[in-house]
Amino acid sequence: MSIPSIQSTNGTTHEVSIPSSGTQETLPGVALAALQAAQNIQNSTINQSFVADFDLLPPAARHLAKTSQWIQMLGTEPNNVVALEGLGDICCLEDRPHMAKKYYEKAMSIDPYNGSVMAKLSDVYARLHATRMLKLLAKTYLEQGDYEGAKIQYRKILDIEHYNVDALNNLGLLLYDSEDYATAQLYYEQALAHAPNSPSILTDLGKAVCRQGNLEQSKTYFIQALNIMPSYWQASYHLGELYYRQHEPENAKKAFLQSMQSMRHAPKKRMIDILNFLGSICMQQQNPDQAKQYLEQVLNMNPNNLLALQNLAATLIRQDNFVQAERHLRNALDLDPYDWFTLSRLGYVLYRQGRLEQAKSFLEEAVPLAPSNHGILNTLGDVLLSMSNFAQDEATKRKYIMFAVSRFNQAQYERYENCML
Repeated sequence: MSIPSIQSTNGTTHEVSIPSSGTQETLPGVALAALQAAQNIQNSTINQSFVADFDLLPPAARHLAKTSQWIQMLGTEPNNVVALEGLGDICCLEDRPHMAKKYYEKAMSIDPYNGSVMAKLSDVYARLHATRMLKLLAKTYLEQGDYEGAKIQYRKILDIEHYNVDALNNLGLLLYDSEDYATAQLYYEQALAHAPNSPSILTDLGKAVCRQGNLEQSKTYFIQALNIMPSYWQASYHLGELYYRQHEPENAKKAFLQSMQSMRHAPKKRMIDILNFLGSICMQQQNPDQAKQYLEQVLNMNPNNLLALQNLAATLIRQDNFVQAERHLRNALDLDPYDWFTLSRLGYVLYRQGRLEQAKSFLEEAVPLAPSNHGILNTLGDVLLSMSNFAQDEATKRKYIMFAVSRFNQAQYERYENCML
């Protein structure tokens, strides 16, 4: 008796025999007899709770009976996952991993989310040193959101090929995403040792190093990646971010513009990020017209980009265009009604338009959201002082002055505390 054949991709068929025991001619009878014995035990009227499928059979007979059971199941249900998995298990016990692979893969094609079969197939691939298949299996785990399962596959690849660059780099990526930057760095460094001219590995290594606070070393890796491939936009993007953090706006601007020239296939989000950075840099360089152009590009791509709305409003404020600034800030407030920056800027814009009551309302909402921001407190003090000038009686005037002085004192205290920190 043989296990039903599985059609392979090249059109050939394979058969797996049941375990050797006695002569081949007597095996069908032994298996059927074992299966019949198990069925008789199951159907027995004896009231014994311990009776189960094959529990009372000797190991060899139980093995044969299970094989026969899986064969019978596949005879009537060719896509029975339980039977396919069972026959795969039998093949593993017979030390036939190639045949086990076919049964497990067939089961996976029917039930791609069967965790038990996936784990067994992974073990079979490892036994066969099938690193390419382990890589594909890792991808399947990733698609299912099982990052730990994917890590296991990459580690199995490394057990087979200690210097597999793809496995080293992909494992580094997974560890980076889980915020284990130090371990990610170790895997990236191993990958780089075997692929020293890879701009992607150099960039990933630079990111991991940067996350650990070593900015100068990180910068070296990004520049090295760009020396190898000047059009590698990921490296110039992260280099621009780094320069921006180090308050080097001109270098940051050059890096971001270099990235823009190369990012034809980059995600839309990255282009938006760069345009926002460029808008912010132009604001720092007192170039509001150029900043406005970059930020308007962002809003053409995504009208609901909160950062672009806020920065464009700030640019318009510098140009004393309070009406347009208010419009963008109200759009930003629709996106996040509790953003202290939007509330405070809107309060300032309304104050500059002489709408004091509304300005006071928005600034008072912003204060508890950013209690240590002395700028908001000072602006609120200015609003209250202006309101005192329009008071109808002396009592109200004194009240507003008292409130204004209180806010100015609070602002001075917060400024002092920030300086001490």
